[in-house]
Amino acid sequence: MDKTWVWLPRNSDEYSEGATNFVYSSARRLGNLSEMLCPCRDCRNLSHQLVDKIVEHLVIRGMDKKYKSSCWSIHGEKRESKEDTGPGNEREAYELFKTAFSMDEDGPNQTNESGVEPNDGDEAAEETEFRKKLRDAETPLYSDCIKHTKVSAIMGLYRFKVKSGVSENYFDQLLVLLKDMLPEDNVLPKSMDAIKKFLKIFGFGYDNIHACKNDCILYRKEYENLQSCPRCKVSRWEMDKHSNEIKVGIPAKVLKYFPIKDRFRRMFRSKRMAEDLRWHYTNATEDGTMRHPVDSISWAQVNDKWPDFAAEPRNLRLGISTDGMNPFSMQNTNHSTWPVLLVNYNTPPTMCMKAENIMLTLLIPGPTAPGNNIDVYLAPLIDDLKDLWAEGIEVYDSFAKENFTLRALLLWSISDYPALGTLSGCKVKGKQACNVCGKDTPSRWLKFSRKFVYMGNRKRLPPGHRYRYKKAWFDNTVEEGNASRIQTGAEIYETLQAFRNDFGRPLDKEKKRRRPELEDDEMVQEEECEESNDLWRWKKRSIFFELPYWKDMHVRHNIDVMHVEKNVSDAILSILMQSSKSKDASYWLSKKEKTIFCKRLSQFRGPDGYCGNIANSVSVNPPNLGSLKSHDHHVLVQNLLPAALRGLLHSGPRIAINRLCSYFNRLCQRIIDPEKLILMETEFVETMCQLERFFPPSLFDIMFHLPIHLSKEARLGGPVHFRWMYPFERYMKTLKAFVKNYARPEACMAEGYLAGECVAFCLEFLQDSVQVQEPVNRNEDIEADRVVVEGRPLQKGVEVTLSDKDRDIAHRYVLMNMASMDPYVEMHLEELQANDARCARNETLLWKHHTE
Repeated sequence: MDKTWVWLPRNSDEYSEGATNFVYSSARRLGNLSEMLCPCRDCRNLSHQLVDKIVEHLVIRGMDKKYKSSCWSIHGEKRESKEDTGPGNEREAYELFKTAFSMDEDGPNQTNESGVEPNDGDEAAEETEFRKKLRDAETPLYSDCIKHTKVSAIMGLYRFKVKSGVSENYFDQLLVLLKDMLPEDNVLPKSMDAIKKFLKIFGFGYDNIHACKNDCILYRKEYENLQSCPRCKVSRWEMDKHSNEIKVGIPAKVLKYFPIKDRFRRMFRSKRMAEDLRWHYTNATEDGTMRHPVDSISWAQVNDKWPDFAAEPRNLRLGISTDGMNPFSMQNTNHSTWPVLLVNYNTPPTMCMKAENIMLTLLIPGPTAPGNNIDVYLAPLIDDLKDLWAEGIEVYDSFAKENFTLRALLLWSISDYPALGTLSGCKVKGKQACNVCGKDTPSRWLKFSRKFVYMGNRKRLPPGHRYRYKKAWFDNTVEEGNASRIQTGAEIYETLQAFRNDFGRPLDKEKKRRRPELEDDEMVQEEECEESNDLWRWKKRSIFFELPYWKDMHVRHNIDVMHVEKNVSDAILSILMQSSKSKDASYWLSKKEKTIFCKRLSQFRGPDGYCGNIANSVSVNPPNLGSLKSHDHHVLVQNLLPAALRGLLHSGPRIAINRLCSYFNRLCQRIIDPEKLILMETEFVETMCQLERFFPPSLFDIMFHLPIHLSKEARLGGPVHFRWMYPFERYMKTLKAFVKNYARPEACMAEGYLAGECVAFCLEFLQDSVQVQEPVNRNEDIEADRVVVEGRPLQKGVEVTLSDKDRDIAHRYVLMNMASMDPYVEMHLEELQANDARCARNETLLWKHHTE
């Protein structure tokens, strides 16, 4: 049965012809029926329609999404029978163990890790070991078992253990019980240790690297055999808290490194993954928009500057992310563990930021954050990245069935703003808090608030803009200056050439004067004197500059939109909801307006999975907003805040807030037009000037300055959702769930991560042997042929009688959001542009006339 037509545009002749053929052939196949169940979006195979009517429904409404991608059994398509074929299962085990022994199609690989060719004796021993392990894995679970082998039973049970989070003690008890239930000749292991020994062949592991307790060095390379730190003289080994006795052999601090080279080799051992890793090479956009980092300027710059790297489509382009996390459920415990994550951008947009594509590379131990000393812990990863750029590694491609040299490049880092300062080595507080503007950061010290604020955005306006001459609106001056040029990576690299890093905790802490003893003018003068040096804003020379290409990258450290949006939203809500101390303040909501505002938010009901229940954080009496999560703030800024403020507040502050929300909404779109980003940047500078006019200076901390650079970063790096922290924060929550032993949180996370990696890798090859039931979406767990509409109501139904005006508004909204109306909408827009020149120039005015 031909199904290609169902994915075509519904206004095409091919779709209409395919729908007609499908309906009439199905009617003949089912006995020349005149009526059948209609599979359109509205009928959903629940109501019978005439054959001609079904064709009409499919063309106008389209086919039901769930039925489109499933078996069309209702209309005569036969389901494929899944017969258990023994030879196929044996082939799966062979492919899995061939991968474990790093064998290509012709046998064992010709070179080992050091590049030395093995002799015939080594190859014969490896072949013997391979055959022995394969026979053991293909052994039936018991003598008469035809459905499960030893390896399929182990992987099925191990997957259950990993996904359910069962402890090893309980899992051992389950194994003993199952072994007693099975026939006596079964080969099921008795314990988790036996399963780990069986799976050890697949090479999943990590390196334990001892570290100085004060973050001075890693005990590797020239320091590998030392017993104490050469800088701070602290012992390498743990010290007993009570007797102060040194426990030789027990390290005080351990870094866990997961070698990336092994992970990259495993990626290309999977045919599916090896094919997906070439996606970027042939799927760049052709209409000028950006849907993926492959469409960005940074990607094109890499292709132009290093054509030999770009010529191989399998070479990897990576992003790095890190942030501190508390591995315990107890919020009163101060413990900061820093996982370092890599993400691969070669894959399609639907796979790129999924958890399966995120790689854990380092676990920097707590209990304190590494801070400026994070470069000490990044050294093993940077060494591997340098090797992958300069020489590469030999990898076997299962899709192309050939060996090739794999290279990799790090595009940028993704982190919140404090971690950005930690990674880049620049200060993110004080007069030069902006990592982009540097010495030209428009900072101002507020004497009574005792804080720096970042205003003066009129410099970024075009020459002659009217806001430049509005003295009364701003600081009673005419703005004649212009924004300075941003430093390039090469210029920063030259500035830091002579910088000498000194990692580790300070050896001798100098006594500082108390803050109240300092006068405001004195503090500012001291800082201004220090700024005369170009190195003032730098805390270190970042280890990323050891990568030969790092200084040439346009975007090295991304400003995280997630945290910026959250902080901006939080600050605006706080200033709107605070107690009114002056009736003249236009940026405060009155008590009545606060009640209306909170009532609107409390009545919001979104689609399932769209966001958290914001109503739980809203109090109407008294009007108050509780703590909101980052995604709640994202939803507020993107959609709710402009609607909730409608008719409230003075028009000036309200319009400024609406423009700010509109900027973030357009910035976070999945498909971005680079030309519109330039216009957005100019419009946002005007928005910031409007905010400066209506809101107090204390509002404008560094988080209100950073959004100015976000549109430029989007032009250079591509869509925002590939460069924000949401997927990495969710992944850190997964790592946190692995912690069962609070005495060893990093070890728990490492073992849980490796277990998940092992299961995912092995199940790639055992898809027929180990049946995995995919999790069902809770809104799609109702069979399509049952007489019930899919989905569940959000709450108890309430009868509402619509007025004529409300009914017309609802009717128009439904019409304007139907795909069948798109051609008519385009015709109306073209007519408006032809009749009114203003509509052709102004898109906002065009849509305003269209909706009217």
